[in-house]
Amino acid sequence: MIIIHPGPGLDSGIFFPWFERLARSYRVIAIDLPGHGRSQTGSPASWSIKNFAARVTEFVVDLGLEGYVILGHSFGSFVALQHVVDFPGHPRGVVVSCGVAHVDALAEQAPLGLSALAPEARELVERAWEVEVRTEADALAMWQGQMNLLVREIGGTAHRLLDDALRQVVFQPDIIRHDDFGEYDVREQLADVLIPSLVVTGRDDHMVTPTMAQEVAGRLPHSSFAVIERAGHFPFAEQPGAYFDALTGWLESMHDTR
Repeated sequence: MIIIHPGPGLDSGIFFPWFERLARSYRVIAIDLPGHGRSQTGSPASWSIKNFAARVTEFVVDLGLEGYVILGHSFGSFVALQHVVDFPGHPRGVVVSCGVAHVDALAEQAPLGLSALAPEARELVERAWEVEVRTEADALAMWQGQMNLLVREIGGTAHRLLDDALRQVVFQPDIIRHDDFGEYDVREQLADVLIPSLVVTGRDDHMVTPTMAQEVAGRLPHSSFAVIERAGHFPFAEQPGAYFDALTGWLESMHDTR
């Protein structure tokens, strides 16, 4: 399984320690997209969803990977879906974790999600969005401030563990300031994605609501759909038992139907 991190600005370290439980049974390859984490910066002109998807394919071909499943979380799901649309025949399956099929969906939902927060939490998120990210410390502060929108329980175990993971992220501030990742809208092409797919989101996700996630699942011909209760935008951290039960159950069903 290839896993693609959320962002922009985060790296694959944000998946751990949670995805270690998947690595007990599957080979898990966590990559940092260009301009993120420990990957080379490259040219900002190449920082687009379409080019990120192409680089994933180059990575797959270089390593000679076959029969893999690709999982993208949030921003990473854009890259995962673009990859399966542009390069049919490469992956065996795709997991859309808290993701959408067109970028405007998030732009439309963000104000609604923000309005659902308590005033103090909303102010922290708005302040985080106003940070001018010039340093790694700025990037960390921005992501920490956004957690009020992204996790269900501030101060809970999942929030504390995510904060620890954020402190391990290698931030590249330029990618966070980058505001044009090209057009992203794969809604019409999803009907041609004939591999098994799993769409999963949190019941209390303010960014990708269950209704939004279900719309993606409805466009994928061979989809399964899972809503993780008592979880926000990081269900693998907030409810790891339920999240990985859904994921491994779906993976096992793929083996059963081969």
